Amino acid sequence: MQMEYAITGIIVAVLVVGIIWACLARKKLLDNGEIIKRKMNFMKMAEVFTLITPDPHTVVEKIKSFPVIGKTVAAQWDEAKQYFEFNYYKSWTASMKKIKEDDGKSVYYFSFNHFKSNNGTPEGSLDANKLLTSLEKMFLEFDPNTQVHNEAVDFKTKHHFF
Repeated sequence: MQMEYAITGIIVAVLVVGIIWACLARKKLLDNGEIIKRKMNFMKMAEVFTLITPDPHTVVEKIKSFPVIGKTVAAQWDEAKQYFEFNYYKSWTASMKKIKEDDGKSVYYFSFNHFKSNNGTPEGSLDANKLLTSLEKMFLEFDPNTQVHNEAVDFKTKHHFF
């Protein structure tokens, strides 16, 4: 009986340490500006950026330099079309494309195309937040008056019983 209590105590201690470590790591990312606080459903929303038209080559170079690109997130792009695809292992994909350019203003549309979740929490949401934060900072760097608005994305849900 004492052995069971000891094992239970060890498991609880490991869980507490793990939770504290995760909270401290998230706080560090927030403090460093690598992520921002977002709602749990942020991956279900598209972001539409309107800004002064940036140089297409500079957009590609900036995205290539994002800390998350190449480490946990793979990226592909078509510089001429200003179309970008992002892939986090097999957990989520996202894309961004320039959808309009008029009178020196461009509109870029970013959305997550699919994502897996466990118990309602999207897998890889921390790296998704890092990517989105990097994109937001990039556009604000190009044009401090960048306008952003969110749109709901219509996702189809698959349910697996086994």
